[in-house]
Amino acid sequence: MGIVTSVHLDINNGWDALNDEVPQGADLVFAHPPYWNMIDYAKFRGKKYVHDISSIGDYDAYVSVMSSLFTRVYESIAAGGRYGVLLGLIRRRGKLYDPARDIQFHGTLVDEVIKVQHNTSSGRQDLSGKYGNSRFTRIVHEKLLIYQKQGYIERSG
Repeated sequence: MGIVTSVHLDINNGWDALNDEVPQGADLVFAHPPYWNMIDYAKFRGKKYVHDISSIGDYDAYVSVMSSLFTRVYESIAAGGRYGVLLGLIRRRGKLYDPARDIQFHGTLVDEVIKVQHNTSSGRQDLSGKYGNSRFTRIVHEKLLIYQKQGYIERSG
């Protein structure tokens, strides 16, 4: 695939999506951003995350911040480079949200991989046969979207 340099952006690795720079010139950037309103990263695993974008109260504001983030990611990759984003659906109070649809991404979508999720809150079935707090279908997958920037990767040597 021509990948020489890659970067992995994840809050569990201490990356602050709001304030940290995105390393420049990578052939591949993989991002697993925090989901909106799911995990309290300020308390997650005993670590303190000051700028937890998952705690943004309004979904539209979350989408706006995430769109800005992926503009930065796109601008950071090398010509011809790719970035992958792992995202899933979110259900709140009976409403289904799809960040993969709502966030503005740049480049050409070159692949979409469906990943099965295990141990989800919507997958927990109670004694009455309900899943989570819903009568809706369980959310049991995430999407890995892969976008490519136009141009050619030039190599020396």
